Amino acid sequence: MGKYTLLEKENILGSNRSIIFKRYGTQAAVTDLAILLGGYVSEDTIVYNRQSKKYMAGPWWTKTEENENKIYMTCKNGKSDIAPNSATQIGIRPSTKYLEIFKDTLIDYKKEKNSIKEVKYGEYPQWIADEESSIRLEALYNLDVLIKTGKTYNIDKEYIEYEHNGLNYIRFYPVKTFDKTLSNGKKIEQKPYWVKVLPVEWITNSSENIMISKHILISGIEYADELGKNYENSSIRKFLNEAFEKDILPSGKRTISQLKTKYVEELAKTKQELKNIKEALNKIENIYSNEEELSEKEEKRKRLVLDIIKQTTK
Repeated sequence: MGKYTLLEKENILGSNRSIIFKRYGTQAAVTDLAILLGGYVSEDTIVYNRQSKKYMAGPWWTKTEENENKIYMTCKNGKSDIAPNSATQIGIRPSTKYLEIFKDTLIDYKKEKNSIKEVKYGEYPQWIADEESSIRLEALYNLDVLIKTGKTYNIDKEYIEYEHNGLNYIRFYPVKTFDKTLSNGKKIEQKPYWVKVLPVEWITNSSENIMISKHILISGIEYADELGKNYENSSIRKFLNEAFEKDILPSGKRTISQLKTKYVEELAKTKQELKNIKEALNKIENIYSNEEELSEKEEKRKRLVLDIIKQTTK
């Protein structure tokens, strides 16, 4: 079972809804990446009381179903609606268990109010670069001098991560223009966009063991696939478990669990090599039993030991 999932409507709007939504409401800002992927954005609804295009609201999926339609949260606070499986304009706010992430990884605490904490964990492409930076990045890209970090993001396709001046980016070229406005206030055009890879912000409540992304990170994914219509067989679940869970980890970094696994693997490998050496030395001792063959035995021992050392140091 993967770490990331969607929340049920009951967790968001029900009588026992999480204190997160009592405090923050259900509105969420949609990132530029989600908009470029075809996500709906409400140009007249601003989230977090900031008069900025960067914080425009968008709708996002829940796990709850109703007569084969899926329930999602609208751009309006406290409101929900339903959409068919094929809807791709509705975004995704990944959710996970707070304690599962906390025990495995050091988290950067952003701010805290009572039991609610805003934290930064992991990295993901989110907001577009400013125009000057975009022009510079595109020029360097065309000259083939941008540094590749070695990491890729598997979203609607595979995107290479590039590094420039200490920041990471992906290059996104929209297939469609989608008559929608990005955080810079401009409509989407068919041209390359450079999207910054930034720490993901999460709203958490340790007492409820809930952690949900503050922003809508992804869109453009059909809810259902050929395997079935429910969440357990959905394209979204597959994406969260197979792509997002891996891609959110910063390039070149491992979680504590991964480091432990690597240590155990290396330890097992070393033990096996020592066992092989011991078995080989025992064979040497049994090669000769007569004293008159001692010199030949010693010569044979030297040759075998040298061969073992060469094999184990490759």
